[in-house]
Amino acid sequence: MSAEWGKGQQRPGAGKPYAQEVERRGPVRRVAMPRAPRLYAPEATVHVVARCNNREFYFTTAEDFATVLGKLRGMVRDYELTLYAYTVMSNHIHLLLQAPGAGTLARPLRWFLTETARVFHRVRGRRGHFWERRYRACLVEDDTHGLAVLRYLDRNPVRAGLVQDPAT
Repeated sequence: MSAEWGKGQQRPGAGKPYAQEVERRGPVRRVAMPRAPRLYAPEATVHVVARCNNREFYFTTAEDFATVLGKLRGMVRDYELTLYAYTVMSNHIHLLLQAPGAGTLARPLRWFLTETARVFHRVRGRRGHFWERRYRACLVEDDTHGLAVLRYLDRNPVRAGLVQDPAT
């Protein structure tokens, strides 16, 4: 018995069915999951986006871009992924890729994001978060959607003012 109820007293609603208590207090609140489960779509094409922490510009030199591309090349080779397109911006990356067979993208992307963070932290003497959060993955459902993603990846550097022509 709680200390706030006197001897021989019951809490309000005690002895009543639970449904009556819920009506009196209002609907039961549901607690949201902290994050959605990872996309699992074997052999599907996926558009992946990963942002640098606080949207800071971490990729600023030619060596930075070369490091990211080297790690990307290693991920595609080691995990046998099909990489259709990529865009590396100063503070985020876009990838359009496909996992082989029954494989998922979670393990190769975890490796890629961890390795790039490890290299940049070592080179710059930094610690802490490098990527803002987990990567976002969007399933590319058909060819029309795939072409829209390709156009977006090509035009992203132009819209950001980094290049004049998407071919460069």
